[in-house]
Parts: sequence; C-alpha cells; structure tokens
Amino acid sequence: MGYAFGQYSTVAFFPLYPALLALLMRTGLSFDVTAIVITNLGFLATLCLVSEWVEGKCGVATARWTVAFMAFFPMSLFGSLAYAEVPFMLLSVLALRDFDGGHYWRAGLWSGLASLTRPSAVWLVPAFVAAAFIERRGARALLPALAVVCGVALFSIYCWFSFGDPLAFARAQQIWRHGLVEGWHDWGILLGRGTVLFAHWTFQLRALPIAVALVLFNKRLTWWLAVPLWSIVVFVEHWVWDRDFATAVILILGGSMLLVFRKQLGVASVVYGLTAIVSLTFAGVPLSVDRLLYGVAPLSIAVGAFMSSFPTVGPALLWACAYDLFEKSGAFAANHWVA
Repeated sequence: MGYAFGQYSTVAFFPLYPALLALLMRTGLSFDVTAIVITNLGFLATLCLVSEWVEGKCGVATARWTVAFMAFFPMSLFGSLAYAEVPFMLLSVLALRDFDGGHYWRAGLWSGLASLTRPSAVWLVPAFVAAAFIERRGARALLPALAVVCGVALFSIYCWFSFGDPLAFARAQQIWRHGLVEGWHDWGILLGRGTVLFAHWTFQLRALPIAVALVLFNKRLTWWLAVPLWSIVVFVEHWVWDRDFATAVILILGGSMLLVFRKQLGVASVVYGLTAIVSLTFAGVPLSVDRLLYGVAPLSIAVGAFMSSFPTVGPALLWACAYDLFEKSGAFAANHWVA
C-alpha cells in the first residue's frame, strides 16, 4: 500500500517541504534531525501566531482555549513528525491573518507558498473569493486566490513535463481514495457510530439530561460541580465514537461552531473551513479526515470559541483529547496506526 504513479511515488507530495528539508540537510544535519527541528519550531510558531491572530479577532479567552485545543488535539502528534501539515498550517494562517488585515500582497505570498506545500491550499480559493465579494474588498483582495491557482498550476506544469500528466500528483493518491459509492458507505459507518446507532443512543440519552442542565445553568454552576459533570458527558461521547472521536470533534463540533461564531471568525475563515469539510466529504472514503481537518486552523478556532463560551467543558474536552493523543502516539510509534 502507498502512493504510486507508474514507478514514481514521491510525486504525490508537493515540493516546498521536501525542498526545505533538502536545503537544510546541506548543512550536514541528518534527515531525522532536520525534520524534527523544522516541524517542532514550525508548530511552536503556528501556536504563537494563532494566539496573536485569534486574540485580535475573538478575545484573549478564545485565543487561550484555541491554543490549548490545538496542542492537546490527537492530530497535534503530527506537529512533531516529518509531515507537511505544520508548514501548511503555518502558511495558511499567515495568509488568512494578512488577508484579514488587508495586506493582500503578503497574503498572496503565503498563499502561493501554501499551494506548493499541500493540495489542501485550493480550499483557500473560494474563501478569498467569497470574502472579496461579500465584504466588498475590491479586486486586489483576489490576489491571494490567484496566487494559490498559480502555485498549483506550476506544480501541474512540472508534472506534465516530468511524467506526461499534469494531474500526476492527484492520480498518485488514488490508491488511498476509492470511488464515491464506497465513500458514502464508509462515511455512513463513521458518522452513524455516534449518531443513529441505537445501542449507542441508549448511552447518549442517559447523558442528555446532564448536558441540557449544563447548558441551561452554565453560569450558575460552580466549577467544582460543572467540570465533573461535563467530564461524564464528554467521556460518554468518547466511548460512543470510539476511534472516531477526534474526527467527530473537529468535523461536527468544529463545523457547527464555524456557523455559530461566523461573525467573529469572518467570511474567509468560515468559507475555508466549510469548503474543507465539503471537499473531504465528496473526495471518497474518509481516510485521514481528522489530520487534514486539523490543518484547517479555523475549525480549531471555532472549537476554541465554543470552549470560551462554556469554559467548564474545556478541561473535560482537553482530557479526552489528551487521552487520544497519548494512545495514538504509542500506536504510531509501534507502527500500529497512521493517519
């Protein structure tokens, strides 16, 4: 199993991250050391940048909860591995931040670099276009979207000349993603595990009165009472969703909170997050959904905004995420799991 395009396999990976690794390895560092340094420093820079950006958009509390969620979410594991998620997340956050501030040339630079890091950058195109028109930002606001298109086009031209197929990078991943029919079946299993399966609903219904009371009396309950009650609700959901708990949090909670906090987040961030969800839904089987959606920072910001509104749920959700992070880290190190 793996990426394949004829005898070539690396064409599935966009060039910026491997090129950066190769450049720094010329200093004499090994691949392992170079990857660890780049990824960990990039993840730290991303958390700092998100904190500053979200504080200006949504306030200090939301910024703190967002950073905590991003740090403890199970897919933060890839913030320490040789994956392109971290550089892509850093570049996309830089692009969104500068776009919000009206610095379109800088946003275009970051967007173009992001498009050379992961194909997920195409999700930024409708985000920038929608924000440019809805918020009446003018033609210059379309520059970041154009930069993404140009970046993907450049890599397509390279694939055309090198492999005779401008979409070689996409075809190389087809082994991982099957047709839409099979995809709908697998999506039904994933989402049904925590929603419509009767055996699971019996447990959720028992926790429902606690959840309703917590929402209705959120401001009246003391921390020492509310946090244990939220922990009961969260860990019931954790048990119900089982291995798909992280996917449910980032997809369902993050996606719904994008709409709830759309005014604070802005058009570009909301459209970017929703485009990512829709694209992955129609891409086929739900492989690596949690990892790919984790790279879409507005979804984590939306969860952070929810935790800021209901701060007593925060510790419970972080505990559940930390448990998954510990479990998945061990499984990854033992080569028993990969996202």
